[in-house]
Amino acid sequence: MHGIQLILVACFLAWYITIARGQYYTARDLHEKIFKKRDFRSNNQQQQHLRDFSSRSQSLSDSERADLWMQRFGSSRTYAQRKDLNALENNRRDWSRYQHLRNFLQQSLRAETDGISYTRPIENPKCGRTQTTPKFEGRIVGGHEAVPHSWPWQVLFEAGGTCGGTLINAEYVLTAAHCIGTKDLSEITITAGLHSLEQNENTETTRQVRQAQQVIVHPGYNSDTIKNDLALVRLAEPVEFNENVQPACLPGPDPKPDSEVVLIGWGVTSTGGELSPVLKQTEVQVIDHCDQHWAEVDDATQLCFKDKTLTSASCQGDSGGPALQKHEGQWVVEGVTSFGHRTCEIIQHGLPDVYTRVSAFLPWIHSVI
Repeated sequence: MHGIQLILVACFLAWYITIARGQYYTARDLHEKIFKKRDFRSNNQQQQHLRDFSSRSQSLSDSERADLWMQRFGSSRTYAQRKDLNALENNRRDWSRYQHLRNFLQQSLRAETDGISYTRPIENPKCGRTQTTPKFEGRIVGGHEAVPHSWPWQVLFEAGGTCGGTLINAEYVLTAAHCIGTKDLSEITITAGLHSLEQNENTETTRQVRQAQQVIVHPGYNSDTIKNDLALVRLAEPVEFNENVQPACLPGPDPKPDSEVVLIGWGVTSTGGELSPVLKQTEVQVIDHCDQHWAEVDDATQLCFKDKTLTSASCQGDSGGPALQKHEGQWVVEGVTSFGHRTCEIIQHGLPDVYTRVSAFLPWIHSVI
């Protein structure tokens, strides 16, 4: 009988220690989240209000503020005004063993839990096709100049600053919500068929300039966490498709971890630099479990990309532009440029760039267009 009592006492002590340890990890995890959120709020107070807009009465409150670490990809004008502010440095998180186990289980169940699919068919057989073949020159610092008009869905989006965007049909452009820097539709200009920023309509006759008829910001956009960073812009007049202007495909399969995607844009190629005068491109890899690098990232709705050679990345002015992957001859816009580290030179920090995962928002996109 005495032996049985000792066994029961030992079991009770083991149970008590297990519960106490679980409470400790829970408390520590909660403290970390609160502390990091406080960091976000502290940096937010240093910034101007982000002016969100939606002509469908879906505009967000002007009191919501963009976190400073998003401004790495902000418009060139906004960046120039704010580049002297203190920025949030590396936001790495010390993950517990439990967190790693949870990530492993989530990866195993991903297809069932968050809608990511590697076999989703492309709905339109005509989208995402180019008449001018892109050229891939390997990884060099800052990427390399794209073959003119080899990415015919890329547009220059100007709305209180400079961003990129993607034509998804003749009437709609997909871009980032944080790129909407004005409420005045007359101040929003979309230019398709463009390669050089230094050319004008007389010297580069391929360009098609349009005004915006309507801007629809995703209703769940959160400027504090940069979640749901997506917007659709309806053109006042449809573009005319030709060899220089074509739509990209909506997903389509999601990009697999470690697979390669192409990033394009006119963004700066060095911290504090000027916009690239010509469209540039770079090739990077998909990074899985991005929340190990950026604590607030949600793998279900966001994507991370990184050049593992640490030679090139997206930067200011690239916001809203696409991350593209080719599937059976068609180019798919897998992501929309959202945010990253304030320093363009990835070799200094090693952090991946964060993009909005387009496939997660297909129901919303289809409900609009």
